[in-house]
Amino acid sequence: MKYILMLFLVFSTISSAQEDKVFTINTGFKAPANKFVEMITLEAFKRAGLKINFQGLPNKRSLINANSGIDDGDAARVWEISDYYPNLIRVSVKNSQIDIVVLTNKKIIINELSDLSKYNVGVIHGMKIAVVSAQKANPVSLYKAKDYETLVKMLSIDRLDLILTNRVSLYRNMKALEGKKLYLREEPLLSRPLYLHLHKKNKAYIPVLEKAYRSMHEDGTYTKLHDEFYKEFEGKLEQSLIILNN
Repeated sequence: MKYILMLFLVFSTISSAQEDKVFTINTGFKAPANKFVEMITLEAFKRAGLKINFQGLPNKRSLINANSGIDDGDAARVWEISDYYPNLIRVSVKNSQIDIVVLTNKKIIINELSDLSKYNVGVIHGMKIAVVSAQKANPVSLYKAKDYETLVKMLSIDRLDLILTNRVSLYRNMKALEGKKLYLREEPLLSRPLYLHLHKKNKAYIPVLEKAYRSMHEDGTYTKLHDEFYKEFEGKLEQSLIILNN
């Protein structure tokens, strides 16, 4: 009887600890994408019945802290990030995505990555998906700049033919784009889904979080939150750029 009582107390303590656990989830995203990722992540944890502390950190620090177990996870990373940070385990239902788009100062038709091989391409230094994608296409030249002002200036004097960038990053760089008569291809050249990754110590919680994210897609919550959040930014983008629909 004493042994049974001890087991009961042990399991009760574990259960209580799980109920009281607050997950610290990081993002390395900048505004405005960080706010959307936060909104989606908070809703998923709410549906899963889990408590969460959501925080922004510098991009690499966010990953290092999650991988080391200092924090509980990183909110939005590409599928293969665990190849580089092996202590991270994917919650394999999309919680956001990155859209890579093409900016030009003339009507250039780019339908696939291989089309970049004919052109001088500019990217933001450190925007890894855009940089790697451009490198794979083997363009005539590839220029990496620290800011959009430099890329737009080089585009305007024909030192570049096009800029490859993350669509969301355009939202926070409107001033560099205004009045320049630049073209934006409406359809992304490349889209990459992003996923919550938890430190391996939290692997037991993955099924309930996958169920929560899945329910958000099935009942339309994800699409509704996405469209409502980005509506204002898309409107400003349409005022600043010439949108190509092909």
